[in-house]
Parts: sequence; structure tokens; C-alpha cells
Amino acid sequence: MLADQNKRDEFTKNLSQNFSVIASPGTGKTMAITERIANLVRSSLPVKNFIAVTYTDRAAKEIRERVWARIFASEGSSEAALKNFNGIFFGTIHGFCAKFLREHCARINLNRDFEIIDDDRELWLKFTARLDGVINKIVPPELRSCLASHFKFNEILRRVREMATPAACGGQFEPVPMRSISELLAYKAAAKEDRIRNFQEDLKVWMGSRDTCSFPELGKIGEKKCGNNFHGKMGEYLRWKAEMEQLLAAKIFEEYTAFKIFNNRLCYNDLTNLTLKILLDRGYGEKHVPNHNVILDEAQDSDEIQFKILLNLVSPNFYEKIFSGGEWSAPQLGSFSMVGDPKQSIYADRADVKFYISVHNGLASRKFLKQLDFNVTMRCASEIVEFANAKFEHAFADSAVEFVPMRAKPGAQRGYVEMLRGESVETLAKILSGKACGDLGVAHFSDLCVLAPRKSWLSEIATLCRSSKTLPKMQLSFSESLENSPSLPKWTASILHFLNNICDRRELAGMLREIFGISTAEVIKFFNHSDSVVCESIFDELITLKHEQNHLSLPNFVRRIMDKFHLVARLKLLDIFLDGEIDEHYESIMDATYQPSLGCDELEKKLVEMYKNPQTSPLLDRDAIQLLSFHKSKGLEWPVVILPFMHRERKLMNSKSGSGSDALENERRLLFVACTRAKEKLILVDDCDFHRPSHRSNMVSSASLMDSFTQK
Repeated sequence: MLADQNKRDEFTKNLSQNFSVIASPGTGKTMAITERIANLVRSSLPVKNFIAVTYTDRAAKEIRERVWARIFASEGSSEAALKNFNGIFFGTIHGFCAKFLREHCARINLNRDFEIIDDDRELWLKFTARLDGVINKIVPPELRSCLASHFKFNEILRRVREMATPAACGGQFEPVPMRSISELLAYKAAAKEDRIRNFQEDLKVWMGSRDTCSFPELGKIGEKKCGNNFHGKMGEYLRWKAEMEQLLAAKIFEEYTAFKIFNNRLCYNDLTNLTLKILLDRGYGEKHVPNHNVILDEAQDSDEIQFKILLNLVSPNFYEKIFSGGEWSAPQLGSFSMVGDPKQSIYADRADVKFYISVHNGLASRKFLKQLDFNVTMRCASEIVEFANAKFEHAFADSAVEFVPMRAKPGAQRGYVEMLRGESVETLAKILSGKACGDLGVAHFSDLCVLAPRKSWLSEIATLCRSSKTLPKMQLSFSESLENSPSLPKWTASILHFLNNICDRRELAGMLREIFGISTAEVIKFFNHSDSVVCESIFDELITLKHEQNHLSLPNFVRRIMDKFHLVARLKLLDIFLDGEIDEHYESIMDATYQPSLGCDELEKKLVEMYKNPQTSPLLDRDAIQLLSFHKSKGLEWPVVILPFMHRERKLMNSKSGSGSDALENERRLLFVACTRAKEKLILVDDCDFHRPSHRSNMVSSASLMDSFTQK
């Protein structure tokens, strides 16, 4: 404990040293970050260009409030300290990039009042509608006429949509190497090489088509069978095709970014891409050299472009200098520190834990920063610590992540880990039914949380409170966005969508089942034109609403929809929302309708964004047991945590790299995070009697992710 305290003191008080802190769960990393910033603010040195970057706005707000309380809770804080505090940026990397772009927007011809959008499908459709003009702009005239015969533009556009960062596009378009194609026809296929002969016949047709059909595909099986001899003859052409596809995709990506800038609308990836573009611009480096001081929280969830931005803010082109292996001059001491934990890297679709480790090792090897390890957890009871160490000791053996055992703080309570056998939902009903807070060992029901690996599984648990009067109330998480759960924005958006697309049978079927509670059999009978009085009555009311649409203002039309179908009353009957939460949703929806020049289509999109990505979280209901996904539990803690569904299998989520092993490692880290949310008691439901393993490589269960899982 003393060693960990010394490390924490060194991090918080040695302001002239850069650090990389590896902090296990519950080891007080937020407290350490808070104290380091507070000491910097209170120092006699003026704080300039200081940014504290976190992964979420909620975490940034928490750190900011803690720093404020630490400095200004007592009287006598200096005016200089207040000035220093007000000069710090607390927020996410995207929040900082948005601020940076508004300050330097003239460099990329961007208006300062640009809009940040989460869904760019409408913009993309508008851009692709003018694709011919884009091709004419970026491709030389001599190649335009034959492009369609060599490339499948749908595949290239798909590649552009999947690109998160701009690719290098400094090459030039080259003419087609026709000599290589002629050699393919001269190849004498052997008796068993039917695929090659068929390919050659297709090739003859293609050559005589005058660019009216696409280049034929040999296929992977054909390439494998034909061997190096035949494949070698295609080499020059295949190299040309691959390079031109990459160049074309990069140019189109560049044009699409320019199109978004012209329309004054940027996606989140654009914020980081354009910020880095400005930072690397020589003109910016010559005129702006205000080096920044950076503290990066949750560093394991930062990607390559984010590290490039933050390190280049420390000193111009610093990232490129330090990782090129060449000479570099050290920037201001104490200018960069980061805190993270590879074991808690759970966003494989956004960040790469292997890259984070390589950055950590690279900065440490160049002696730019010093590594500190925080291993003593202030959160978990000793038995929970022992359980996590035992179950995950070898779980990361095949990955780049080194598992460093945690240690319980001296004097920590024993706590306990309990394993219950049975079907998950039934077992939860048994242990929760008729229990008061004290019976469960908690002061409030909100001190107990049920965590599931998938958001959709939480809905099953939520139905417990609807079907039983003996169970405590359950809250579908004060920080969880459940797309599959009922909500006023979702129901209103669904009705608006149907009224805008009156032939959408799928949307109508979903509305009838979810909003109006009509059985699937009854809905099928309605669509088969059999008698279904209830469905027909609802459909007729929707058609009547459609006729009223053009005669009412948008606020009155939305209010009419809610009143006609009693949406608020229907939601309150479900009894899964906090008091006043539905009314807050109602007010938010009505506020949105009063925006000028807003139509039903635009309102529908706003409502979809509202229930998928809530801007504010409802207040915690202290009388309700919390339900969260593993992902959303990150950074939180409860006295009692229950993990059901230990043997239910789920499909591996594809990681950014597309590797199955990477996705498996991500699931292990998610489970580790879930287990270490418990402070006093961890309950696991062993439901092995109800789920048989499929032994499929793309399926995994929580039990299979641990080193061993046996019932005590």
C-alpha cells in the first residue's frame, strides 16, 4: 500500500515529469488525475494551453467538478489559480477538436458555425448522386471511358464508407497494362484447369465488349488452383488494379470530405482528421507554436490519429519525430501524461489496445515518460480481488496485454463471491423476490446492479418487474441507451416514419406489436386480409392522421399523434421509467417541434438520435435495481453486482481489425471489467444446465472466457 501511495504522490506532485500510469480497476486513477491538475493549477506557474482529455463528457465533468472542489472548497484560493483553472479544457478528444476547428476554420475553408452530425447517410446519397462529376474531376480523360470495365464502383464506394481516416493519395493514375492481359490468353490451360479456360473465354468477351462489361473474376479457388505460373502472368495487371482502386478510393474520400466542408456538416471522424491536417500543415507550425500541456485519461481507448493529435499538440510534429527513430528535442517537461489500463480496453471497434501498448512502450523507451503501476484497488473486497486474479490470470496469455494481479488495500473487508445454479432469469426472480434492501445487504436498491454482456438481454430482466408484484423496481440503467426498449421518442419516431412511408408493412407490424400490444398471430391475420377488427381500426386511424398532416402545424400534429394513441399513458403503464422521466421526454420532443423550417422527416431523424444517443441521462432512482450492459458499467461501481447468463452464448462482435482473436480478447476484457465493478459482493449465475456449448468459433459465453468456471 505504501509503495502505491508513493507512486501516486510522485504522479500528483512531480509536475516536471511526464508519466504513463497503468491503473488497475479501483486504484484511484481519477483521484490521482484530479490531484495532479489541482497541484498544477495551484502552482505559481501560469497554466497555458492545458487540456484534460477523457473518453466521455460525463467523466470530463466529474474531473472538472473534483478539481474545482479540491482547489476552491476552502477559502483563500488566489486569483491566479482561478485564472489557471478557467484556462483548462476538460472534455473529449472530439470536443477539443471541434473547439480547435472553430478557432482555425479559415485554414480549411470551413464556416465557424459548422454542424456536427452522427448520421451522414443523407449527405452520402447527395454526394454519390453527383459521382460522375467527381470522377470527371479526379480521373484523367484518357482513363474515364474504361474505368467501369476494370472496377466495380459499388465495391470502391463501400471501401470509402469504411474508411475512418484519409489514405495517402499522392500517386498518379496510370494507363492500363494491356500487354499483361494479352499474356493471359496465351497461357495453355491443362486438362483439369476448367476454371482457367472459362476465365479466358470470359476475358475474350470482355476485350471485345468495348468497355461495356466488367473485368471477369477468376475467384480465389481459381487463383489457388492455377498456381504461380498463371497468377504471375496477371501480376502486372493485378498490381495496377489494386493501386488504382486504392488511389480512386482515397481521392473519392478526399472529395467527400470537401463536400461535407462545403455543406458545413462534419462527422466525428472529420473532427479528428481535419484537426490533424491543420496541425501537420507547415503554415500552422510557423505561425502557431503554443505548445500544450496534455493529460489523457482512458488512454487505452485512444486510437492512432488521436495520439498523433495529442502528441503533436505537445510539440509540432512531435509524434512523427519520436516514432521515426531519429533525433528529437524534448519538449517542455511535464507536458504530457496518460493514464490507462490495457485490461480495460473494451472498445475494439474504435481503438486498438496493441497500438496503445506500442505507444506506451515507444514513449517509455525514448525516455519521454516514466511508467508507474497502480495495483492496489480501493474498490473491491479481498475475495473479489482473489477471484478476479484467479479467473483472469492466464486469460490474456495469448494477447499483448500483460495481466498484473491486483491487490486489495490493507484492512479491506473480506466480502464474498457467490455462484448460484439455475436458469438466469428465474434465479434472479428467486433471490430478489420479496426482499428488502437490508436483506440484500444494501442501503438502497440502486446499490445493486445486474450486468449483462448484451443490451438486448437486459430487456428480458426488465420484464420481471412487469410480471411480478413481489420484485423491486428495476431501472433500465440511468446511463444506458436501449434501442430495443420502448420510449416516447422511439414510438413517436416510429409513427412519423410510417406516416411518411405509408407502404412500410414492416414498420406497421412493429408498431402494432410494440405500441398497441397486438399478438403476432393477429398481425399476420391482418396482413393476410383476414378479419382483424383491432388492427383495421388502428390502421384507419393512422390513415386519418395522414390526411390531417397537411392541415396542422408540426407541434400540433405531433401532439395529435400522442393524444390520439395515448402514448404517454401506455408507457406509464409499463412501470419501467422514473417519475417524471416520460414527461421530460415529452417536453424534449415538443421543444424539437418548434425549431423553424423543421419537417416531419427531419423530426423523425432527431427523435431516432434522441433514443439511440441520449444527450442527458435520467436521474438515478434509488428505489430501483440498476440494469446495465458490460460496456456501460465501465468507470462505475456498486456494493453488489450480479452477473447472469454465464453460459448463454453470444456472437463475437467484429473488432476494427476484423480478427476473431481480437474480438475474443475484447470480450475477455469486458468480462473482467464487469467482475471488478463489485465492491462487496459478486454473484454469478451458473446456468450451464440450460445452455449447451455450440463449439462454433464465432460464439462465446462468459464462462468460457474465464480460466475455469466451477460452482462453489
